[in-house]
Amino acid sequence: MWKINQERLNMVSVVPDVPEPPGRPLVNSFTSRSVNLSWTPPAELHHTSILYYLIAIREGEDGPWDGTRLVETPDNGTTFQVNELKPFTTYSFKIMAMNMIGRSEYSKPSYYTMTLRTVPSGRPIITAAHNVSSTSIKISWRPPSASSIHGEFLGYRIAYRRHFENVQRTEEDVREMLIKDPKADFAVIKSLMEFAKYLVSVQVVNPEGYGPSSTVEVSTDEGVPSMPEGVRALNITNTTVTLQWKSPESPNGIILGYRLYFMRNNNFTDVVTVRRTEPRMEHVLADLLPFTKYRFWLKAFTWKNEGRSSRPAIEATTDVRGPSAPIIANLTCKDEHAIFIEWERPRQISHTIDFYFIGYKPEQHQSDDLAVNVGQTATSDLPIMEAQDPWRGYHVITLDSRDFGFKEGKMVISNLTTNMFYGIQLQAATKSLYHKGVLYKGQLTSVQKLQLRKNCDQIQAFTVLESENHQSAINLANPMLDMGTGVLAGMALIAMVFILVIVAFVLRRRFSHDSFYYVSDSSSANDQMSLEPLQHSSGGHAHVAPNFSRGTLLVNSSETLKRAQQPIPVQSFVAHVAKMHQTGGFSGEFQALQKWEQVRRKAWEDEHGGVTDGDDQRDNRYRNIVAYEHSRVILNTAKATLARGKVGRKTTSSSISASDYINANFIDGIDRSRAYIATQGPQKSSMGLFWQMVWEQKVKVIVMMTNIMEGGQKKCDQYWPMFATETYGCIQVTHLREDILSSYVIRTFRLRHLRVKCNKINERYILQYHFTQWPDFGVPETPLPFLAFVRRIADVSHDSNGPVLVHCSAGVGRTGAFIVADAMLRQVRIKGSVDLITYLKHIRTQRNFLVQTEEQYVFLYEVLAEAIASGDTLVNRSYLPRYVSTLESNLTTDHDLIPWHLVDHQLKLATTFQPQEFHFASALKPCNRDKTRNFDSLPVDYSRVSLNPRPGFEGSDYINATWLPGFHSTNEFIITQHPLEQTITDFWRMLWEQGIRTVVVLTQVKLPEFGVFWPNQQVDIEMDSIRISFLDESEMNGVLSKDFVMTSIHSKAELSVRLVFEPPHQCSTTFHDIISSLKMTQSMHKQRSNMGTLLVVDSCGGTEAAIYCSMMTLMKQLDFEHQVDVYQYVKITHLCKPGLWRHRNDLMRVYRVLQSYAESTSNKDSLEDLTKASR
Repeated sequence: MWKINQERLNMVSVVPDVPEPPGRPLVNSFTSRSVNLSWTPPAELHHTSILYYLIAIREGEDGPWDGTRLVETPDNGTTFQVNELKPFTTYSFKIMAMNMIGRSEYSKPSYYTMTLRTVPSGRPIITAAHNVSSTSIKISWRPPSASSIHGEFLGYRIAYRRHFENVQRTEEDVREMLIKDPKADFAVIKSLMEFAKYLVSVQVVNPEGYGPSSTVEVSTDEGVPSMPEGVRALNITNTTVTLQWKSPESPNGIILGYRLYFMRNNNFTDVVTVRRTEPRMEHVLADLLPFTKYRFWLKAFTWKNEGRSSRPAIEATTDVRGPSAPIIANLTCKDEHAIFIEWERPRQISHTIDFYFIGYKPEQHQSDDLAVNVGQTATSDLPIMEAQDPWRGYHVITLDSRDFGFKEGKMVISNLTTNMFYGIQLQAATKSLYHKGVLYKGQLTSVQKLQLRKNCDQIQAFTVLESENHQSAINLANPMLDMGTGVLAGMALIAMVFILVIVAFVLRRRFSHDSFYYVSDSSSANDQMSLEPLQHSSGGHAHVAPNFSRGTLLVNSSETLKRAQQPIPVQSFVAHVAKMHQTGGFSGEFQALQKWEQVRRKAWEDEHGGVTDGDDQRDNRYRNIVAYEHSRVILNTAKATLARGKVGRKTTSSSISASDYINANFIDGIDRSRAYIATQGPQKSSMGLFWQMVWEQKVKVIVMMTNIMEGGQKKCDQYWPMFATETYGCIQVTHLREDILSSYVIRTFRLRHLRVKCNKINERYILQYHFTQWPDFGVPETPLPFLAFVRRIADVSHDSNGPVLVHCSAGVGRTGAFIVADAMLRQVRIKGSVDLITYLKHIRTQRNFLVQTEEQYVFLYEVLAEAIASGDTLVNRSYLPRYVSTLESNLTTDHDLIPWHLVDHQLKLATTFQPQEFHFASALKPCNRDKTRNFDSLPVDYSRVSLNPRPGFEGSDYINATWLPGFHSTNEFIITQHPLEQTITDFWRMLWEQGIRTVVVLTQVKLPEFGVFWPNQQVDIEMDSIRISFLDESEMNGVLSKDFVMTSIHSKAELSVRLVFEPPHQCSTTFHDIISSLKMTQSMHKQRSNMGTLLVVDSCGGTEAAIYCSMMTLMKQLDFEHQVDVYQYVKITHLCKPGLWRHRNDLMRVYRVLQSYAESTSNKDSLEDLTKASR
């Protein structure tokens, strides 16, 4: 019994449990996507068998264990292959055992294992593909994800081949390039065919091979067409040449036409544009000169390039033309039955004279038959005549120069009838060089008549010839009548000469008694300048001009002025100005001029004791600026009294003097006395006198060189009404029109004299040109706007009989600058030289202090240097097509020399200014470097847009944006880059602070380079205290626009903004599309903001935006002035932001659009004129 119980006590109850962890797994083998593992089973199973195992996988050495991705083995075997792994990836594994109770703990992880490489599976994403030139393509991409590389990232393979539709190509046609830089994101493929389509593929490369490709089709740009083929001259006349040619073998673009160049006698080249593109071309070149040697060559052109010249140049000489009329030297009777005629060869002959035709007819003879006089033999084979025979009714004798015994210049016509009047005419003719049987007949002499009588050969006092338009012939038998006619003719000639002498004397007396105007002379290089006494007769007063003696001036003359008073030829003027800047010579010259002025003024004051009396001082704005007595403008006394009494001041009988004084002086021009009137800015008390002077001196142009207020001080009173009518003394002034331009304002006034009798003209129209861009202190930053201003006034005032009236505030500094600039530009045109110092000394004797500061003096030299260097770049609308063609013409006619183009010279001249690093101080600050896309397009400090700075944030006032001038305002445009992610807030801040309502976007959204910077319909943008909300989206003529509203969070202020998404202009098919787009945007902008600032966005705030602003501005100029100055605007915008204009194609794109616009508007104007005429 005890044993049984003991056995029961030895039976232990066994409870099953999860197994112990398996052993560390080992990697037996692996591929690129699988690993073979083995491991040992758990050391302790805990009384239950293993059902299967679970394998955990970790990717990367530091990666997490993925507890959700456990691989279950099919049974309790201790080997397993793990699949679906990533190639070229580091893995580790750990295993847990599974029984009926549950999971064991994880085993120790395996050692790290990297799967094998395989070819990449990811393909690059092509973000952009476009041509860079006619032989190169740029392709940009984003790399695929790193997990799809499957090996070491070695770089990219780019394969490309020509794309021909419906043509099978082999692998031999494919070319490739390898880029061994994994970080590369673009490539430029070079040495391609011009204007050809290519298929370009990009693949990722690793050691195992190439991944799948991304392919895009892209075309190279238009290139330079090859030369036209088979050029030859077909038909030549004396004014035309017919040329024939074939199209170029390699067009390298879409041929739009041909430019036909032709040179006359190796010294003058002209060009004709042929806008046709047939495979075999033929063109008749007309209006050529007869018997002239021409050279012809052709170039095909596309919208972008002009092609190569045809070779060799075709030479041809045009056919001859008929000679001028022979000169009848003697016509007498040989006897009563014969006439002797003697003549000289024609003065104008083409090649040779082959025939003479002598025609005669009796006055009573009415027969229309063509007959040859008895005894004379005509040529048996008369040549074919060029035109209808003019010898109807004449007997004609034909003299052939080839006939034996031909004597040129003498002829006897015999077998004539006595007592008969005969009319004689001669004509010469030349045979065609090219057309057999064609004769070019010359001009006929006038009909000479004479009468045959008995014994007429014995009366030979002298020969008398009479023209056909006289009513009766001269009788040779009456020598007294002949002599009477000669005497009468001589007397008439003497009388005519006598009358001309009297007229010349009267005119000289009238215009030279006060003509002490400046005429430069080499002898005036010394410092001796005197003015002879000058008598004025106006108003009954006699005023004596100052006589500055030679001794007074000679003692104080300086060597500096002597050297400066030498005319400078225009060829060396620009170099002279540069040298003067380098040596500081301007300062010495001006100081010497000031010393000369002091000596001259002291001599005058010592001799005369003053200039005006005290009663006139009230009409002087400044006490030290008075009018010299000898050159001042003298008013009509009675009218001046009335004008002084109607200016609004409190007056008494004693205060209204009978003075004829106004602070104004006549100033001489280069070739005309009293060409200008220099005066002070009118005061309220002198407005009536000012308008009286305008009327009395027949002024048609007023030049205003000051603003009403400058620096918080009144510089000039407003002496005109604002779009109203007001009376000043006897003059009624009506303001009719005002045109506001970027640097000046043009106002039109109508003047009526209220005291002029009804039978006289009492109404005139006056133009006022008001220059608004001369700063309070100093001079304009660039001479270009002032130069354009001076040239514009010269154009409108050249045919005016009256002087140009010029005023600033005091009437000396800026007034003198304008007068000197205008006069010197005229001297350049007339004499080809500049003698500024001599002219300035002369006019300073007529009004003191003209050109008041050294800065103004230097500025004048810079203005003249700019004018001479650039030439006249203002192009008339009608001449624009020819001018554009000239810009691209070779400036050499020798095909062996390297040609260059005028447009290259113009671009180089316009972009001369090279900025220094300090000009970009703000952009180069470390805090602003990440706000710029392209460091080749940085704003300079003096023209950049400044934001309101935020306290505590360095660089918060900076944005990559630049002010550009337009046609109506100096701040008409802002150009900026497509906002970066970190500058979007600054972009919208700029819109809010500058009140910009219209934004033109020239970029296309291409992530990640050019992202979206505006809100969408669901989400607003909030920044600082401003909220930007989406309103609407619309499309017009293919142009998308989006409307937004900016709202202040703290107030009710709002600003509506429209973004206009313009397609890139280089992608537009025609210039008409560009012009239509510009006009539509301009009209939209005008309606929204009344021509406020327009913001233009391109990729980096550079060339595309500048071209857009240029085209819009210059189209306005073309509409307003009917002429355009591309060079001036390009140079001004380059000064605002250097680097905007980099290639001649940028400049030519502007010119071509303007040419197309000019042609389209001219055709429209012509059609409107024709419609009006038909009505």
